Amino acid sequence: SDVESVSASRFSKSAMVVGMLNALGPRHPIGAIGGSCSPAISMDRQGSPLGLDLPERTFPRKPDCMSALEEHRAHAVPELPEALRHPQLRLEAAPATANDEVAPVPEPLRKLFEGISGCVPQLVVPSLVGPPSSGGGTPAAEPLRVGIASASNGAAAASGTHNVIIGLGRFLERHAGSLLWGIRNLTKGNEFLIDLAECKHYLNQAGSDLLPTVLLVKLTDRMLGHIAKLCENLSLHGLVILCGPSELSEVARISQHFAKTGVNTVVVAVVHSLSGWVQIPGWIPTNLGFDSASCVLSEAAGNIALSRESLDKDIYHFVACGSSPLTLEVAMQIHPTLCFIGVDVAQRGLKLQEIIDEICDVIVDRHHKFGLHSGVIMVSDDFFENLVEMDDLRKEIHRLRSEKPAEVRSEEQAIQMLSSDLADFFQMLPPDMRNALVFRNGIDGLPALVRKEAERELGSLVAQSLVLRRKKGQASITDFLQQAHSLRHLAWSAMPTPLDCSLGYALGHVAGVLVTCGANGYVASVDGMNEATSRWKPCAVPMLRLLEWRPSADPRDPSGGAPAVKRRQLTPETKFCSLWRGVRDQWRYQHSFRQPGPVQYWGPGADSPLAWKSYTLRAVYTEVDELAREAGQNMPEPSYFGVPLRRPSKLCRRREALLSPLQRWRQSYQPVLPKVLRGGFRIVEDHRKGCMTADPDLINRVFPSLCRTENLKALKIISVLEEQSVLEMLPALPVAGDSPAVDESTPAGDAEMRRSSSPASASKKAMRIGIAILGKPGPGVNNVIHGMMDYLNLPERHIPGTVVCVAMGIGGLRAGHTFELDEKTFSPHRNQGGCDLIGQSEPSDLRTLGEDLSLCAGTAIEQNLDGLVIWGGRNVHAWTSRLAEYFVEHQVPTRVLAVPASTQSDLPLVEQTLGYDTVCKHYASIVGNLTTQAASAGKLWCFIRIPGRSMSHIAAEVALQTHPHVVLMVSELEQQNMNITEVTQLICNVIETRAREDKNYGMVLIPDQFLASVREMRRLFEEIDEILQAVPEAEHALASNDFGTILGLLPPLSRALFQGFPERTKAQILQVIDERGSQKGKETLDLSTVETEIIFQSFVEAELTRRVVLGTYKGPFQAISYSLPYHGRAAMPTNFDCDLGYTIGYAAGIFVDASRTGLLVDVCHLKEDVEDWEVGGTPLSSLLTLQDVPRSGEKIHPKIGPKGRLRYDIGVDEGRCMPEPSQRTLVSPGPAQFEGPCAGQKTQTLRLPQLQRVRQMERTERLVSELKAKASAGCPPEVLQAIKQLLQGGTDLLRQL
Repeated sequence: SDVESVSASRFSKSAMVVGMLNALGPRHPIGAIGGSCSPAISMDRQGSPLGLDLPERTFPRKPDCMSALEEHRAHAVPELPEALRHPQLRLEAAPATANDEVAPVPEPLRKLFEGISGCVPQLVVPSLVGPPSSGGGTPAAEPLRVGIASASNGAAAASGTHNVIIGLGRFLERHAGSLLWGIRNLTKGNEFLIDLAECKHYLNQAGSDLLPTVLLVKLTDRMLGHIAKLCENLSLHGLVILCGPSELSEVARISQHFAKTGVNTVVVAVVHSLSGWVQIPGWIPTNLGFDSASCVLSEAAGNIALSRESLDKDIYHFVACGSSPLTLEVAMQIHPTLCFIGVDVAQRGLKLQEIIDEICDVIVDRHHKFGLHSGVIMVSDDFFENLVEMDDLRKEIHRLRSEKPAEVRSEEQAIQMLSSDLADFFQMLPPDMRNALVFRNGIDGLPALVRKEAERELGSLVAQSLVLRRKKGQASITDFLQQAHSLRHLAWSAMPTPLDCSLGYALGHVAGVLVTCGANGYVASVDGMNEATSRWKPCAVPMLRLLEWRPSADPRDPSGGAPAVKRRQLTPETKFCSLWRGVRDQWRYQHSFRQPGPVQYWGPGADSPLAWKSYTLRAVYTEVDELAREAGQNMPEPSYFGVPLRRPSKLCRRREALLSPLQRWRQSYQPVLPKVLRGGFRIVEDHRKGCMTADPDLINRVFPSLCRTENLKALKIISVLEEQSVLEMLPALPVAGDSPAVDESTPAGDAEMRRSSSPASASKKAMRIGIAILGKPGPGVNNVIHGMMDYLNLPERHIPGTVVCVAMGIGGLRAGHTFELDEKTFSPHRNQGGCDLIGQSEPSDLRTLGEDLSLCAGTAIEQNLDGLVIWGGRNVHAWTSRLAEYFVEHQVPTRVLAVPASTQSDLPLVEQTLGYDTVCKHYASIVGNLTTQAASAGKLWCFIRIPGRSMSHIAAEVALQTHPHVVLMVSELEQQNMNITEVTQLICNVIETRAREDKNYGMVLIPDQFLASVREMRRLFEEIDEILQAVPEAEHALASNDFGTILGLLPPLSRALFQGFPERTKAQILQVIDERGSQKGKETLDLSTVETEIIFQSFVEAELTRRVVLGTYKGPFQAISYSLPYHGRAAMPTNFDCDLGYTIGYAAGIFVDASRTGLLVDVCHLKEDVEDWEVGGTPLSSLLTLQDVPRSGEKIHPKIGPKGRLRYDIGVDEGRCMPEPSQRTLVSPGPAQFEGPCAGQKTQTLRLPQLQRVRQMERTERLVSELKAKASAGCPPEVLQAIKQLLQGGTDLLRQL
């Protein structure tokens, strides 16, 4: 089958409604497409039903329910090929030389489709050129009546099909009075008139909700008669069918039936395919939807590939994208470590164990010989079925079942009867696949082959093999983590690329030409796609030229075979495969850093130049050698920076020649600085931010050195123009662009530090500032470095400064592994995602490696660092505050600055952290694709796990952008003290309510740390931890996934809960608890590797099954799950994060130059334009949550708590809340844009009404000043006493926070 079948469960399990989010206004629910008339209704010549008033037509997608990008795209009319702009067009038989490229029709097909077997390929040309062809020219511009239907065996049509419909409608406008009928079901009718004025907003949109896609089963003569009757009743001149390759043979049967029975309706096919199996050079260079699918998959896979290793594990990502052609295209885009496609596996005759050994050898060699500890291994869906043993196994089991049916009644019996090689192979297969091979038959008569998640099964087998190697004393690695990523569903309803938009629009016009010319049995197509759109060559290919005859495997089949689509060959001789085989071996021992990035609709990529097109398309028109050079063939080995830590690592240097077109374009972007940093400025104290710990004495006790040196004061950078006097306007003042300096004559405790007339850059000593990534990486890290470099190399500086990179985070900081950054090394990282320039360490590494602050001080002294900039979030910067205190206490002359970098945006007192904008837009784009798929299918619920700890800020932002029906929010759960049963009931209530309104689809967002906040789950984690610590046998059983010991020792309620989990998630939970321990607190238990979405899906499934039995739920239910944790941290940063990171890096240099330490660089007013941003420094001590200890001498452990409830900093606007869950319309924000009207969009959290802490502080200060003034004027003593008691109560309340 061409399209990926939806792996859905009939029912699904638990989750929770939050409904307390602010949104953008009410949204209309998706309704049914209106207007239907019975096939028996007769039509007049104008196409209107006689004696019938059509009901009002309603379309599911409303213009006011679209995202900003969707609205802009709806007004961007694609360019038409010049050949289709002529008012009069005709068909011309292709020359014989071109016709030779299309294979002749096999004799069995010629006999079966006799009525259309004489069709030959045609070119679409203006009717004024040459004599009319046998197909006829465009008839007089009389009204046409055309029907269009969509048929596919998938959940939705490929991207771009909406443009086919609108393109066909635009062509019909050339014939005044023409009508376009949308047909929901070919055999049952249910048609409606498509009015372009009402549905013009579907132009360039994803999904297929304008014309729902239905399953086209094997047509019987009766069904064919119904279709013919429908066309006759509607008086259709033409019937255009949008179909996948799998349905093309049935469409050909319709065309043959019409030709045979004399139905005066032309049948035309428009083929769309995500998989890319159909290709005829010279006629069909690519398939509609393939470019969109490959682009969105390449973006996701490229982000995953840039996710680097930590200090203690080798992490390998096993990625599945779908079909072999699609997997191959994504592989060429991102350069994975290894790639296995089914066709290549079959051609090479590889066995499963040989593939596992090959993967293990590469992983071990990368670890020991090359110092590389992460990689990407891609695998296609048809991996297992193309293994050389699989064909032998199926035939052997078929023989055994035929000859000894009584002896093959279980898997164990089958294993005993198989040969040793086949038995070993059989036992390596997934349980479901083994069961199907023994007990079920496929359509070919052999044992059934069930497609499983090949990426997950292969990754598990590799992990087991590495463990076995280690036990045998063979070369292996100790800490290996495999992560499986199924990206298949992302491709279904992605927003169409500019190429697919133009292709779909052109194919709609070509289909109209074929109808007007009476060309029955053709597929609309376009060639010449290596050229600009205006020079594309519209053409038509006979349907039969795309089919082949496949003999039946059953000798009893009277037909002897059946027609099937002719698949594109991926043999070594083909250009594309030859290209891949020539470059793949070079990727084995290198790091991938090619990042295709998000689809762009403005900028150089909007016009789809050749370099931006897919390799699949370019290989049709370009020589292999040219593409191979571009992909890095015969390129010298890259340079590395070695880091000899406990696990030796190497930082691979990027090569600009291997960057993607989008990466090269982004290199030219110059981030914008706020105007306060572009002119003369000075640094002043700023008291408005406040402090998380209300007791200043406690802060002074924890940070005595910082307090003594006046480094516990908040600072703000202001423009000197803000407070100019007449004297300050004289020419003697410093000019704009001067570097800051602190006036040495100014007392340390003075309220402001003034600019010196002579810049600090005049110093003979060049500044050296180090940077280290101590926390998890995120978008914008390279822009922080960019800002530091530009500040240190200002033209006003007599001696340029140097950025010193600390490699591999805390490990490199302790051991002194650093290097000086130059422009050549940094250039390929400018405005890019990933942290492969300097490496990273996880926050958990601080607990094991970061206690010895003296080693960090030694590195700072050895490298002569004037400043050290630390990248990280809450956990890291609690440690950073201690580092700053230690440096001051021991007189280390290095200033410590902190970057507010957290994709969670959960740092208190910070409007929005660096990286949050990028990850939220990226996650919202993915969620939008899945929501569009769910709405188009009309029968699909998506359970999506999204990164989120603390107060679920990411989930809240993504929800505001996409409007899912259910969002599980930690804050709401804790406020309402809900248990897991109540959470499940709430989700099921939403599903049931929507099912009663015939809306059997929806979206559920689940933060990956949500389980840690459910009280039953916390108790379960603690009990499992106690068992693992007390019973060594239970820990040993984890390796074999034996849960019996743990289940036997759990209390009854916890045992029942744990037994309800899927087997896979049980093992994941036990592994997390075993490695980290529950620590009796949700903050220390990282559940990011636990598939929480699967758990909740299974809970919901169980509850809905119960309701079905009780008769309270009658709707259908299908569900898919998807996880996002590894998708965002290496994403290409948005313009917002580029500007924010650059500003933070630039300001960090200013504060180091001003000899300030212990500060978090803070940028405010982010909802305004960059010009108006305010820049300051917040003491790290202000972010800390400190609790006094009862006995003096005890050590106080500072920590930074998460930002409070969402409405802590967001005003509540009762008139702008989201609709009820059952009434929400899903929104697709689309990919992040770097140019055009959508490039400057801010997050919804920033755009909502703000009640910022700064404003609260200002109001409080005004009230205190007013109180002081009135009290000093004189008032009775009893009034003063009452005021004193009120103020004392407020102080006591703050101390308790």
